[in-house]
Amino acid sequence: MRTPDEAARRRCGRAKISDEKGLVVGLYTTFSNIAQTNDGTSVCYRPVADTPLRGQSAGMDQEKPSERLVAQRVRNRIMEEVWGLSEGDSGVGASGPTEWFESFFDWFPYEGEPDWYPAMTAEEANAVCDVLKLMQQAIADTDISTHPTVQEIVQTGWPERIAPVAKKALNLMLSRGRFSEVREETEPSGPTLWP
Repeated sequence: MRTPDEAARRRCGRAKISDEKGLVVGLYTTFSNIAQTNDGTSVCYRPVADTPLRGQSAGMDQEKPSERLVAQRVRNRIMEEVWGLSEGDSGVGASGPTEWFESFFDWFPYEGEPDWYPAMTAEEANAVCDVLKLMQQAIADTDISTHPTVQEIVQTGWPERIAPVAKKALNLMLSRGRFSEVREETEPSGPTLWP
């Protein structure tokens, strides 16, 4: 059985770069510049600060959100990924077989537990951790090739095993709501109109 990190390196997907505080500072869709971190995980090492966004000059002022606002946004993105996983087999078809894995692992490590659960309660963090453990087992499954098809992933049964656990985590997070994307909040301020 290969480790989840080995599986990730073999698939076409994304690597994430985090700064010293664990905040995601870059995502890449190529593994051409692979580096090993001190804990042995693979990361892409191309700098992001020098690359302007489309339609933006390198010298333009960019938003500098607070750590809290970043945490709120990351929690919202995690909710979106958990929602996709809660769809079971149809979620694999909607996102594509490789993206079904990689979009989730943009926010979580391929092995072990994350350093933080942004803007989550302890109960939410535990529920999301249950989803993480299943996804780590699924990505390490040797029955899934390095370039899987939707049918191949569906046949393993992982999407339908993960779906009820993801649905439970999503319902818990939705009961609390989504945070604002533009202002800091201690608790979500409004009703959840999504998904």
